[in-house]
Amino acid sequence: MPRRKKKKNFSMPSSILGQINECSTGGYVLFNFDEDGESQIHASFDDEAHFLALHSHVFGWSQAITDLQTEHYLDILSAPQRKRGRKNP
Repeated sequence: MPRRKKKKNFSMPSSILGQINECSTGGYVLFNFDEDGESQIHASFDDEAHFLALHSHVFGWSQAITDLQTEHYLDILSAPQRKRGRKNP
C-alpha cells in the first residue's frame, strides 16, 4: 500500500508579504484561509499611528458588514411568509 504524503502546511511566503508591504504606505492587514480552512492574519505597521488608523478601518469595515447582515436578516424576517403548499387552518 503506497504511503500518503504528509500534507505540507501552507505558509504565506515572506516575499509576498514583503511586496505587499512595499505597496502600502504605513502598513497592511491581510486575512486569508489556510488549506484546512483556518483563518490567518498577517499584518505589518510602520508605526503606532498607522497601526491605530488600520485598526480603526478594520473595525469600521467589520461593523459595516455586521450592519449589512443585520439588515439582510431583518428583511428576511419582515417579508411576507410564502405559502408552502399547505392550506391555513
